[in-house]
Amino acid sequence: MDVLTQSTLEADAEFGVAGNVGETAEAIPSSRPGTAAPTFYQRMGKRLLDIFLGTVLFIVFLPIMAVAALAVLVLSGRPIFYRGRRLGRYSRPFGMLKFRTMARNADAVLSELLRTNPALMDEYRKSLKLRHDPRRTRVGTILRKLSIDELPQLWHVITGEMSLVGPRPYAVGEIGLLSGRPEILMLTPAVTGPWQVKGRNGLPSKTRIALDAQYVSDITLAGDLRYLVATLKCLACANGH
Repeated sequence: MDVLTQSTLEADAEFGVAGNVGETAEAIPSSRPGTAAPTFYQRMGKRLLDIFLGTVLFIVFLPIMAVAALAVLVLSGRPIFYRGRRLGRYSRPFGMLKFRTMARNADAVLSELLRTNPALMDEYRKSLKLRHDPRRTRVGTILRKLSIDELPQLWHVITGEMSLVGPRPYAVGEIGLLSGRPEILMLTPAVTGPWQVKGRNGLPSKTRIALDAQYVSDITLAGDLRYLVATLKCLACANGH
């Protein structure tokens, strides 16, 4: 499997928030969030749901992933996958898989863009993303629009590095943003959650953090199922336009 293992595109250390991989273990406490005893769903049910539903979804979407991988290979070349450094549970970094949607020299392109374009630099500092990213390939634009680029993350759900619902993984360079909300990194990061459903890239980082912190304080089976249904509705609406 060809995987791009260079530093994360979304949070290049030169332009991201202060902090590095070596500091993450000390920066975030490892105690459990809150004082109330965890429910059965929080202790075991959530993981059981991830294993069952994650496996079912992986099998269902496997043909689509195969077509996507072939499209990236033929139209954009190798590597097929991009592995971005993200903060996992208790701030332990892991390599989050996505189909590669950007040019192979995306890091260098990003640095030059931010150096020469103050407006883009301002946008990037606010959300660590670019709404209309010129680094995207043609096939990558299609995969991103349909959210197919995220499908390989179902494998992380099966292995336990990610959950189906919860806070989306933060880039390693965003560790400083979470210094006041350590409870967020005490959960397993997820494929979808409040940020995905309520605005995604249109929300500032402070709002995203507030939504994730609120999720941590109220984790229920009914709530997770609502987020899954809402995610499907969002995808259907986005792909219908």
